[in-house]
Amino acid sequence: MSWLKEFAAKTEHLLNNLDQAAGQMITTTGSPTQQVGEENTNQSFHESTTVSSNIIQERSAPMPTSVSVPANMNKMNGRSSSPYLNQMSRSSYASSQSNGSSKRKDKDEELFEFLNSGDDKKTKHSRQSSCSSTTSALSSKSSRTNTTTNEAPCSETPIKSSEEVIPIVTGEEKADQQTHQFELENKLLKNEISSLNNEMNSLVKRVKTAEEESKKLQSQINQKNYEISKIDQALRDLRSKETDFNEALNAKDSQLAVLRVRLEENDKALMSKKEIIEELQGEKSRILQDHTSVSGVQSQALESVKDRLEEVQRTTDREKNEFQKKEREYTDLIAKLEDQHQSISGALATAQRRLTEEQTQKSDAVSQLKNFKVSLDNAKRELTEYKEKATRILQSKERLIESLKSGDGGESDIAASEIRELTEEKEFLREELQHTRATIETLRTELQDTEVQFATDIEDVNENLSHCREELESEKRKCRELEHESSRQKQQLDLAGEELIKQKASLQTKLKEKENEVEKLRSQLLSRPAPNSNEAELENRLHALTESLIHKQTMVEALSTEKNSLSLQFERLEYQYKELQASNIRSHATINIMEDEDVRQRTPMFMRESPADGDVTRRVKRAANNIDRFSIRLGVFLRRYPIARVFVIIYMILLHLWVMVVLLTYQPEVHGKEFNGKLPAAHPPSDG
Repeated sequence: MSWLKEFAAKTEHLLNNLDQAAGQMITTTGSPTQQVGEENTNQSFHESTTVSSNIIQERSAPMPTSVSVPANMNKMNGRSSSPYLNQMSRSSYASSQSNGSSKRKDKDEELFEFLNSGDDKKTKHSRQSSCSSTTSALSSKSSRTNTTTNEAPCSETPIKSSEEVIPIVTGEEKADQQTHQFELENKLLKNEISSLNNEMNSLVKRVKTAEEESKKLQSQINQKNYEISKIDQALRDLRSKETDFNEALNAKDSQLAVLRVRLEENDKALMSKKEIIEELQGEKSRILQDHTSVSGVQSQALESVKDRLEEVQRTTDREKNEFQKKEREYTDLIAKLEDQHQSISGALATAQRRLTEEQTQKSDAVSQLKNFKVSLDNAKRELTEYKEKATRILQSKERLIESLKSGDGGESDIAASEIRELTEEKEFLREELQHTRATIETLRTELQDTEVQFATDIEDVNENLSHCREELESEKRKCRELEHESSRQKQQLDLAGEELIKQKASLQTKLKEKENEVEKLRSQLLSRPAPNSNEAELENRLHALTESLIHKQTMVEALSTEKNSLSLQFERLEYQYKELQASNIRSHATINIMEDEDVRQRTPMFMRESPADGDVTRRVKRAANNIDRFSIRLGVFLRRYPIARVFVIIYMILLHLWVMVVLLTYQPEVHGKEFNGKLPAAHPPSDG
């Protein structure tokens, strides 16, 4: 806003100059009026000095700001100065022209009223007071000169000569002219100030509108920046999620490997525990055989054996339920695999349909190209025929013209008319030839464009066909893998069922054997008589055996609880492994189906082929696209097969190790001073 301040300062300086000029004119116009009389001259001089002092005080006072001055200047000047100045000029002019005392008195009264009103309005504004003071001073001087001229013959002498009146009248006329000039200058200045005020208002409005527009643009820019930051944050979140998922998959793979090792360890532990159980059962049988003499101990042992048998039965039932549960889970997995197989077959059908559509498009394009070639051949043939016809017509016309020229002079008018017609026909035929040539050129260009477009379409169709074939091969390979996996799962289920059946049969046989042993022991106890000697030794032995039996039972219970917890962990891990397999199958299927579309979407616009490209640019773009596709497929392959990643990592490590070995063991050939001295001896300088 510096230019507005400069503009306001310039206007203020202009107004100050106007005030100074008005004060100088007032001081210069006060000198002719001093010849009228001493009292009036003193009074007018006193008033002029007061007016000039007021003007100087107003100039010395600080001016208002650039915004407040133009806003009130036109109103105050138009309201206070202009009507009273016009009235004052009329009154002074009438007083100078009229000689009646009544009119002079009326003008004097109006002048005093104007002066009183001007003094009242002086307190409104500094600029208004300065203008009113200057005008009141001028009007008071002119009126006082009139009053002195009117009162002088009445008070001092009744009659005066005309020589004294003439200079007074001329001085009044000069004062009136000067007031008219001041009024005109004031009007011009008011007009300029009003125009400047209008310009200032328009500029202020423009500045406000520009500020509003800048604020709107700033708000829009802030909004766009906020949206861009949101999009960047979303992208970062997605990338972090992707990395987290990859890390989770790697962690799951490592966890699966660890769990497989743990499962093998648990199987070994179970085998060892089974051996321990068999040993315990052997000890139990020995203890039962040793304590056949004690009926109470035998009954307790029988009860413990029954409890153990019941526990074994419960474990078999629980294992049977677990087997049924696993069988249901495997059936659900097979159903899911079948659903996935159906979806993949549907995708294959859509791909085949797309391939057939593209083949039909290719055949249509080939037929269109053939039609274009046939039409071009027809056009060329018609052009040659038309050229031959035109040449024949032109030759015949030329022969006719020559015959007409060599004929009689009486038929000159007819020959001239025929010659004109023939020339017109010749020009028409030339125009038609040019038109046909232009059409042929356009047809040639169109044919070239169609050939280029056809070539690009054929290339695109070939690429799509190759991609569709690759997709078909990949889908077929996936189907084979899924079928192999399903057959393997079925085999595993069959093996698990057979193992469970075998375990069930073995447990049933063991139960029957135990029942037979119990029956035998009961019969032996009933048949044998109770012993009467060595009861203390038997009791001590019985206590020791019971304690060892209790200890072994506690060990068996702890082992059974550990087995149950391990089986639960195994089931949980199997469920997680199945979920991971299902998610991997889904991710692979989506990646393989939408791979090429993602690749095409990832390629930028400047790397896509267009008909306007040249051969070199097209080849470069194809090479870049092929490299991009190969890199993406390599990345997908490495992501899909972790063994390949392991081999690549091992290869890189071995390569680095080999490079380090070569760098550390390599010794360059170093030649000493003898080698440098032998070089000139081998080639002696010649004297010639």
